[in-house]
This record gives sequence, structure tokens and C-alpha cells, in this order.
Amino acid sequence: MAWLHTWAGLVMGWALFLVFLTGTLAYVQHQITHWMQPERAALLQQPDMDAMVSQSLDWLGDNAADATQWSILPPNWRYRQLLVSWRVPGDASQPRDRYQQLDWTGGSGQAAGRDTRGGAHFLDLHYRLHYMPRAWGMRIVGALTMLSLVTILTGVVTHRKIFADFFTFRPRKGQRSWLDAHTLLGVAALPYHLMIAYSGLVFLMFVYMPAPPQVVYGGDSADFFAEIAMIGGTTPSLPAAPAAAMIPLGPLIERAQRETGDQAEQVIIRNPGRENADVHVLLTSPDRLTAKPSLMSFNGVTGEPLVVEEMRTALLPAMSNGTTDFRDVLIKLHLAQFAGPWLRLLFVLSGLGGTLLIATGLVLWTKKRGERLHASAAPSSGQQWVERLNIGTLVGLPVAIAAYFWANRLLPLQQEILGIHRHDLEIHLMFVVWLAFLLWPMWRAVQRAWVDLLALAAMAFALIPVLNAVTTDHHLLNSIPAGDWVMAGFDLLALCVGLIFAWMAWRLHRKPHRMAASGPHIRRATRAAVGR
Repeated sequence: MAWLHTWAGLVMGWALFLVFLTGTLAYVQHQITHWMQPERAALLQQPDMDAMVSQSLDWLGDNAADATQWSILPPNWRYRQLLVSWRVPGDASQPRDRYQQLDWTGGSGQAAGRDTRGGAHFLDLHYRLHYMPRAWGMRIVGALTMLSLVTILTGVVTHRKIFADFFTFRPRKGQRSWLDAHTLLGVAALPYHLMIAYSGLVFLMFVYMPAPPQVVYGGDSADFFAEIAMIGGTTPSLPAAPAAAMIPLGPLIERAQRETGDQAEQVIIRNPGRENADVHVLLTSPDRLTAKPSLMSFNGVTGEPLVVEEMRTALLPAMSNGTTDFRDVLIKLHLAQFAGPWLRLLFVLSGLGGTLLIATGLVLWTKKRGERLHASAAPSSGQQWVERLNIGTLVGLPVAIAAYFWANRLLPLQQEILGIHRHDLEIHLMFVVWLAFLLWPMWRAVQRAWVDLLALAAMAFALIPVLNAVTTDHHLLNSIPAGDWVMAGFDLLALCVGLIFAWMAWRLHRKPHRMAASGPHIRRATRAAVGR
């Protein structure tokens, strides 16, 4: 078990570090997007629902009057912008109805800010990687997740005194300190690590095992996915009718929330501005794992309650049994969909703990082998590669993430730059920086490479508040008095991360350099790899 734990962790450690770190950032993706789109209105408090819905309906009436359906996704504590969409009927050139969506900013109907993927980039990178077909990215992450589950379970077996070790940490003891830190991080959030690994496999199990639904459904997996989906099918349209004034939607939404005790997740208006308009409020309970969505329907002109079976069929789950309920609970756990602000913070801390667990495991591998060697013995080529990949991944990836934020502020604001979409260019620059710092340690002594990149990471993060102040008006001196704690919190957290990296660089710089730097060995291996 110890052998399996060590080598399974080493083989997938660098890639899983990427998956864990970006998955942790995905918990706060909307807050990251808000910082990366400073043109958004400041999020001072929970928006006035009535005002936002009324203004968005006025905008839809002016810009989507010919639509057969409007849809509004009200804001919540995580994402305080309001999303609107509308269905445009087909014509001779395009028979099928088509949907358009807008992140509505309050009156203008313009885009929410500069062109960026924001925090959504980390969510995508977390489960399907980048620069490869979507399906292959998800399969690779699935294999990594399976290995991580093996590593967690073998780690529990290997550490027989795992709970006693929870209370043990011996600093400044070399390899023993790294082992204590690794064990402590593993035990502190062990239920979270098990849940994340297992639920990640269940989340995309039909990508990893597509044969069963294809066999059961005769090769037509689309029917299967429609049967288990939250939205069972396309909402049906209504026939045309004469124009009529609609009742304000704010009171209808409040009534639905009051009678069900749930929160409005989506509002659908069919035939808006017509005599036969109807309003459907889809409600969920975001703070309960096992809650099922509910639906309340109203006449769009009079406000009288309705029972519309065709909409219930289209909007509510088509299948509900023990298996689907179990899968839904795991998905909500994995995404922390039920978590309020403080519980989500606990998820973020657990995710960071998992990221550090992987990092300490990778460092421990090199520490154990380094301390077994005599002072005169040179480390093996394999150990040198692992040490330098550790530096390029464990520090190089955070530097690349900081570069992603810097690119967001420094690139011009136009939609395309040199023929490349602005949001794509931000992502390209992140990976270019990461590649550069994966290669940098190959030509440096190990300790010097660690200090170089740690110092660079310290500057890259600590200067983000300065960068924000130079390029926007949403700096700390404005965001804190205005109560925009999302913008201010990002700057303050970046400063804290920079100080942590600076402290690590200072501590490592004070240590005596190892005699066995063996830079020439790795340089010879690198030249051989590239054919020089």
C-alpha cells in the first residue's frame, strides 16, 4: 500500500495539482469574474429584485418584442447580475427556434464588461483541461480522479496512526516536518477529499462509461440524457394572441417564494405582452442537499394561479428515484451548490488543503530520496527531473495564474487583438508564462530556482492591488468605502498570497545551498531530449 500510495501520487501529482487548484478557484468563479470585469456596477448589496426585473422586462420589450418566450435568471448571493434570454421563432432560412442570452447590467443591455472568461476559465480547466478535445480532457481528468481516490485510500491504510498524527506537527525537522504537514493536511479534510474524488467520478460517469446507456436505449443516448436531465425537454410555445398589458412580475415572484419557502431560480414568460401570456417560476431550495425543484404558474395578465402540466413536464425532473437522488446529492456536494458564504469558505479552505496535500507529497518524495544519499553522492536523473517539475508546477502555475490577472488589466479592451479574441489571448498568455517557468528550473540549481520563482510569485501577487489602482478606479481606496468587498477582497487576498510567497522565498534564501545542485546533469538530459 505504501508503494502504491507513493507512485500513484507521484505519477498524477503535477496534473492533479492543476485540477485541485483550479477547482478550488472555481468555487469563487463569480467573484473572480467580477474583479476581471471592473466595468460592472459595484456590488454594494443584494439588488432590488422588483427594480431589476422591471427594468429587464422593459429592455426585453424594446429589444425582443418578437420573441415567443422570455427567461430571467434572478441574482443570488454568489452571482448578483441578472441573466436574460429570449427565444426567437424560426423562419424560412432557419426553421428551428433559436435562443439568445445576455448578462444584463441594468438599463443598457450591453455586455457586462471587457471580454474575458474570468473565473469560468478555471472551472473549464478543472474538469476538461485545455488545448484538446473536450471529451479527451474529461477522460484524462477522470483517470486522474481515479488515481487520486486510490492514493487517498492507500494513504489511510498506510498511516495506521492517522488520527493520532492529526495532533502531531514537528517543525524544523526536515523530512519529518514535511511528513507531518502532509499527514495533517490529509486528515484535516479527509471526508472532503473522499467526497470530491468519488463525486467527481460520478459527475461524469457517462463520459467514462458510455456503453450502458447506449445499450439500454438502443444506441440513442440522447433519450437517456433527456430523461435524467433537470430540464426534461424544450418548453412548448403558445399560439399567437392579441396584445395585452402584463402584470408586474415582482409580486408574483415574491408570492411564489413565500408560498413554497424556496428561492426563485428561473422565471419564464411565454407569449410576453399577449392576452394568453403565462408566467412560470421555477424554485429551488439552495441550502438543502435533497431539495427538489418546484414550479408555480400564473396568468401573465391577471396574475391568477395556473396549473400547466406541459410546463411541469418540461421544467421538472422527469425521473426521480433513489439512484438519481443519490447522484444529484453528490453533484450538489461537488459543486457546493447548497453552500452559503461561510460554508463555501470552508469548501475553499478544504480545496486549498487538498492542493497543499498534493504539493507536500511531491516535495516529500524528493526529500526522502535526497536525505538517503550521502553528501558526496549526486542525485539520480529521475530525482532531478522530479525536483524541477515540482518547481515549475507548484510555483510556476501560481505565477501563470497571476499572469492571467495581469493580462486582464494590461491588454487593450477591444474584442480582438492581432486577430485573436481577447479572452483567448488572456488564456494563451497564462499558458505561455507557465511553459516558460516549467523550463526555467532546468537550467538553474534547485534551490536557486525555488527562490527565483517564489520571489517572482511574491511580486506578481503583491503588486496586483497596485496594478488595479493604476488601470481602474476600483482600487482599495474606492472599493472599501463603497462597500464593494468583492473587489476589495480580491486585492487584499492577492496581497496576502504575495506576502506568503515572499516569506517562503526569504526562508529558503537563508538556508545554505546544497552542494549537489547537479545542474549539468539535468542540462545534459534536457539537451538529449531536444536532440542537441
